[in-house]
Amino acid sequence: MTLDQRVGAWLDRRAAGRIVVAVSGGADSSALFLALARGLSSRGERAATALVAAHFNHRLRDQTEHERDLAGVRALAARAAVPLMTGSVRAGELHRQASAAGGIEAAARQARYSFLGGAARVTGARYVCTGHTRDDQAETILMRLLAGVDGVLLSGIPESRGLTARGELYRPLLTIARSEIDSYLQAHGVSPSADATNASTAYRRNFVRREVIPAIETEWPALRQDLVSLGESMARYHLQVKKRAASLGVEYGRFGARMPRRAFFALDADARLEALYAVMRRLGLLERRNRPGHAFFAPALRDDPGGSRTLLAGRKTRITLQGQWLVIRGE
Repeated sequence: MTLDQRVGAWLDRRAAGRIVVAVSGGADSSALFLALARGLSSRGERAATALVAAHFNHRLRDQTEHERDLAGVRALAARAAVPLMTGSVRAGELHRQASAAGGIEAAARQARYSFLGGAARVTGARYVCTGHTRDDQAETILMRLLAGVDGVLLSGIPESRGLTARGELYRPLLTIARSEIDSYLQAHGVSPSADATNASTAYRRNFVRREVIPAIETEWPALRQDLVSLGESMARYHLQVKKRAASLGVEYGRFGARMPRRAFFALDADARLEALYAVMRRLGLLERRNRPGHAFFAPALRDDPGGSRTLLAGRKTRITLQGQWLVIRGE
């Protein structure tokens, strides 16, 4: 599929609702914005009322650079007669949050999605779209492999996920290569801005993008496609894991949640972990910025130890074995 066809396919299968699109001024987000505006217009919808551009300033660069980017975004939004929302953090705020967030990149990501979620709530938007590409997907999966991650997390960046109580996050360009985006913008006379920080290998993703992947590709030209194929295989596996986890009869009440003990321990470790995540998410115990990993859940991923006991406690969560039940509650 071409870029326009890929975005058009997403527009055709979405339900009615306003769309917030994240636009940094760079190539990926500019191409996504342009394709959404063109796709809406070709379907008889007014981009001016169906689309909202959202631009966030992380304050990690010189103000002059940001003003240049913002000017480009304003011009792009004006070209499609689409309203623009802007947001920012205080100078130095992300550096202060970096340690607790797991690094400056994680802090920036959390701040950006918080802004986008707020933009969706303010505008009543049903969807938030970001310009992640196939190259971003390959980089993410490789970074997780290098970090020793395994299992369903190797599915990489999901095409969609919940963002707010009523809003969904979508990534319509996730199968589109960055090279196609450059050609698309050139064909439509759009000159994106270039973020100077993207050239700095001090950031982990930039290091992987600029140093690691090109070095491996000299001997393994199909690296990016192979990484994406791995992600697709793991995503299919993840769907099967979710189905197995959903087969548990979970009961909710003032006690928290409980599920049949025998049925829980009959599942494989991946399905048990997925079931615990799903329950914790519903109980409001799962924080995206501090999501517990396999090590925390290890006692629940082994065989049933027998008896009534506390299986694990921490991170505001207690999981106990009580007779025929496995009980999860907040602390």
